[in-house]
Amino acid sequence: MNSFIIWITGKSKTGKSTIAKKLNEFFSVKNLNSYILEGKYTLELFKDIGFEIKNIRERIRRLGILSFILADAGIIPIIPSVSPIKDERERIKNSSIFPFIEVYLKCPEEIREKRLTKLSSFTEYVNKIYVPPENPDIEIDTHIHNVEKSVKIIIEYLIINKYII
Repeated sequence: MNSFIIWITGKSKTGKSTIAKKLNEFFSVKNLNSYILEGKYTLELFKDIGFEIKNIRERIRRLGILSFILADAGIIPIIPSVSPIKDERERIKNSSIFPFIEVYLKCPEEIREKRLTKLSSFTEYVNKIYVPPENPDIEIDTHIHNVEKSVKIIIEYLIINKYII
């Protein structure tokens, strides 16, 4: 198996982390090495930079580099991250020597807002500036599809495109 990158993008509370965890469990059962690069934990890892647009770009760039390192080591990186800046996601995808599977999770705003608890000002900001992908490899409405169905959609894509058997 050649490695690939799964980048799960979408606003807060669309199910990115939950779906990433279930996908990681699936890979584990199949004895495929994978690792979740959780966006909220990388805030701590990258705390040396601020929260302006240029810093958000840098955070996304660093996530991309980490995903390349993991993929090069034969580990499937799963990145559940708002990563709000579309051109940065595209830059990573275009510069990757590994297949880059962009999964876009969406949900009607009124449903997503019901899922919200207290958000940090940074999270509110990245939701405000979020630009969805124009042509994601996979698009899932998490209001229509539950976690299990969402993961099944991703797995079916991976099988159809021969990333996994």
